[in-house]
Amino acid sequence: MKRIVDLQDADTGNHGRTIKQLQEEVEQALNEEEQKWKQTRIRVNGEAIISFNPSRGIRQGDSLSPYLFIIVAGAFSCLLNQAELKGSISSIPIGAGSIRVNHLFFADDSLLFCKANSLEWSRMLYILEVYEKASRQVINKDKTSIFFSSNTLTEIQNNILNISGVKASGSFEKYLGLPTVLGKSKGAAFHSLIDRTWQRITNWKTKFLSAAGKELLMKAVLQAIPTYTMGIFMLPVSISKRINQLLRKFWWGFEEDHTKVQWVKWDQLSLGKEKGGLGFRDIKSFNLAMLAKQSWRLLQYPSSLLAQILKQKYFPNGALLDSKLGSRPSYAWKSIQNGLHLLKEGLVWRIGNGKRVNIWEDKWIPQPHTYKVSSIKPEETTLSLVADLIDPDMKQWKEPILHSLLSTNEVDVIKSIPISIGGRDDQLVWNDTKNSKFSVSSAYHLDREMESRLKGGFSHLDPLSSVWKTLWKLPTTLAVRMFVWKTCSEALPTMTNLMRRHIVTENYCPICKLECETTEHALWSCEAAKDILSKAFGEIEAYKSSQDHQGSCPTSHNEGSDRVWLKPPASYYKLNWDAALNSAQGLVGIGAILRDNLERSIGTLQARRELNLNLFSGEAYALMMSVVFCKEIGVSNLVVEGDALQVIWLLNGSSLNCSCGGLIVEDAKRELNNFANWSAVHTKREGNKAAHALARNALTLSEDLLELELTPICIQQIVTSEMSVMSC
Repeated sequence: MKRIVDLQDADTGNHGRTIKQLQEEVEQALNEEEQKWKQTRIRVNGEAIISFNPSRGIRQGDSLSPYLFIIVAGAFSCLLNQAELKGSISSIPIGAGSIRVNHLFFADDSLLFCKANSLEWSRMLYILEVYEKASRQVINKDKTSIFFSSNTLTEIQNNILNISGVKASGSFEKYLGLPTVLGKSKGAAFHSLIDRTWQRITNWKTKFLSAAGKELLMKAVLQAIPTYTMGIFMLPVSISKRINQLLRKFWWGFEEDHTKVQWVKWDQLSLGKEKGGLGFRDIKSFNLAMLAKQSWRLLQYPSSLLAQILKQKYFPNGALLDSKLGSRPSYAWKSIQNGLHLLKEGLVWRIGNGKRVNIWEDKWIPQPHTYKVSSIKPEETTLSLVADLIDPDMKQWKEPILHSLLSTNEVDVIKSIPISIGGRDDQLVWNDTKNSKFSVSSAYHLDREMESRLKGGFSHLDPLSSVWKTLWKLPTTLAVRMFVWKTCSEALPTMTNLMRRHIVTENYCPICKLECETTEHALWSCEAAKDILSKAFGEIEAYKSSQDHQGSCPTSHNEGSDRVWLKPPASYYKLNWDAALNSAQGLVGIGAILRDNLERSIGTLQARRELNLNLFSGEAYALMMSVVFCKEIGVSNLVVEGDALQVIWLLNGSSLNCSCGGLIVEDAKRELNNFANWSAVHTKREGNKAAHALARNALTLSEDLLELELTPICIQQIVTSEMSVMSC
């Protein structure tokens, strides 16, 4: 038996008595609030009227109320758990494991579970009575209901309902907007989403809405209606298609008996604006993206109650990514499995020590679109983990083994993967965002891209992407940008477009009657269009001429805006580092210079690595090598300075960036934590000239070059000029 309980505030004043377990926790907070309650004033039109003493205490909306509710709800949970330990009430088992549940809390709503008999019910009522007296909250019986299992006798049901004074809930009633029980007809369970969407559409006066206004309402209201449901359940195909139809009907307009012409396919409208669409959501793809988010949370929080329950029931001896539907799965688990399929497509491994990644089965090499090794595993090899391909002492790839197992192309790709110096664990990350953290938006676009591949298209690299981005950044009104988009998408009602849809029989221009009216003819080639354009260009030129005659105000140059190198505090050393990339040859040049408070050069580092990295990852790798260089010299107090703002931001922050560069920064941060004191500051290129010159020169070297107490020739002039500026 399950009971859904809704709590409402009663007299929550601080004059009532509390149980001993709660008294010490809330007494201090209540005393502080009591001083505020003694004199309460209300301002009317900015003027304070006479003060009064409130007759009641804390209630909903008070800043202290949420904290007190958490405390008392925690006490309620303890009461239920203690009653279960004593055998007073029973919990429900989940699967065949040891996890059992007697209650679930959601805000001020509670789900309580116990056996359907009078004895346990009387004990449950006693617990609720204790909680009411302690918290000064009462059960809202109008919003409370009891759900009985199908094998509960009618006589027992009536007896419990009479004692409790609440109603029974049916199988198809909803809780928090979701159906409590799903029968065979899934369409009937979710049909309310269609009704709510259509009700919104018919209530709006669409005739008076511009295209920009419709776009806003589509994204902010209509597409948000099924979002909560889609985060838990996979909508039936019929429901998704019907909601998409309603969205299309709203966008293009409709009459009572027919829909207006839909000039652009829904598949294009549901693409991002940078790909020629309008950023509308395809309901099915967005549904999968929301469910993929649930799967991602199960991966990130394996100790959560939901993750433990699902593991116990569906994959007790395996991992989530290897799980199957199992026997008699719930509809929620079926839905999660749909999202899990999409999640697997976007997950890749970031190599740390290689001990968790399988060479032949896992996705770990940066080679779209498979990210897997395509070479066939030799029968005689026993190597299975990526750790077998790494030299743990030298922190290098074992090239002879790589060449014996894999193709030349795969070896070159693997050699471009930086190896963790600190030996961090391998990380399973999301490959479709810059910071390698999951986002619903990236999962949605991944699903749209996968559908495009199945249909024979390929939208990952759109050659017109820069054109679309420029269009939506034009410094004009949204209505003008929308008109330009319609022009580029052949969505204007020209005679040629109308004839293509069998609306008219001729496509000649109705003005000049000489050529076919295409979009190009209507806007540029037609004589009437040329006249309008010539007048418009004339007015633009006249406006420009008037602005030129007015002149422009002189601007002043801030002489001190260029920041130069500054020496570190006393007893500290300053490390400046930089990276230079040669993307054509897959090279990273690393440059670093260490100086003391007296501006003396303590040491420099120049190194070249065969790594095909982006700028951020290259800067991060250069930082890691430079920090190790300082550690080997024996520096204890260090100031790290560079012109890579994102790297400095990650060093000073606490958030984790799981991209290749982000994990390298984490390695560098672990090394820095071994120093007695360290700090990281950002400088512009003008303050990092020496390190930049060293990095560029490192690209020409064939081996690492470390120089102590010497200044390399390539930076002598830069260091001398910085010292002269400091002396001034």
